[in-house]
Amino acid sequence: MATLESILARGVAEGIITSQQADALRALTAGEKRPAEQPSLVVEALGYLGGIIVLVGATLVGSQFWPGLGDGGQLAIVLGAALGLLVAGALVPSRLGAAGGRLRSVLWALSVVAFTGALGKLFYDVLDLGGPEADATAVPPLMAALATGYALVLWFWRPSVLQLAVAAAGTAFTAGLTAGALDLRFDAVAAAVLALGVIWIGLGWIGVVRPTRATIVIGSLIVLVGGQLVAIGGYSPIWGLLAAAALVGLALYRRDLLILGIGSVGVLISLPMVVYDWFPSVAAAAVSLIIVGALLVVVALYTARRTAART
Repeated sequence: MATLESILARGVAEGIITSQQADALRALTAGEKRPAEQPSLVVEALGYLGGIIVLVGATLVGSQFWPGLGDGGQLAIVLGAALGLLVAGALVPSRLGAAGGRLRSVLWALSVVAFTGALGKLFYDVLDLGGPEADATAVPPLMAALATGYALVLWFWRPSVLQLAVAAAGTAFTAGLTAGALDLRFDAVAAAVLALGVIWIGLGWIGVVRPTRATIVIGSLIVLVGGQLVAIGGYSPIWGLLAAAALVGLALYRRDLLILGIGSVGVLISLPMVVYDWFPSVAAAAVSLIIVGALLVVVALYTARRTAART
């Protein structure tokens, strides 16, 4: 029989509960009083509000003095913003629990955005790598790779779902931009993004990257985007529909409604394109869709009734 500790550890690993929630459950079973959440929520709200105010103020100051700062001064400000957000996130007390973790994740995600902006300023303005005499094809994938590396460092330092999402999106952008820099066709770029999504799903499935569910969901989102890009790139839209159908199958296997929603969005986008591509008559296509949809609803109701009867 599984112990409470093993159940909590598995729940954290699978992304069902957070580590703070696991600690609260341990305290509850030990008869300890759970600390109140109100102060941490207040701190979180003040942090978000303060960040918005700082952003608005910085924008107003920048609009007045930005042109006169020069490339070096502008780079220093953007890089300083990235560093300031990094330090602010690192200083969030761990005792704030889940609210503090969310605040840290948002601050560090903004730090990655600011760092990416600093890289753009450095490469294009300070180093002038985007000039007419420079080969600028390698700059975008290099920027994406460096920003992704920064995001991965933050994720390894303090793992969170938002940090994982930023890093995973960065890898997808890096793969697509690298394929584009190699003068590959757009469909090859789209295939690279699709492959990255499959890789992230696999890493989550085998437990290399945790939490498992969040990793698979993020990979599913990348697969959805990659599948649609493949269809846009000149291939038949059936490839986008197949990618969406694979996500639906994955959702049914794992009984995950969120992944099912992602796959359903893919079906909703791809199915009309496939219908117009394969059926000469719109009326015949509409009737076919109604019949297939009705059959799926009947199968869902039949399955639900049998499941309810067994329990």
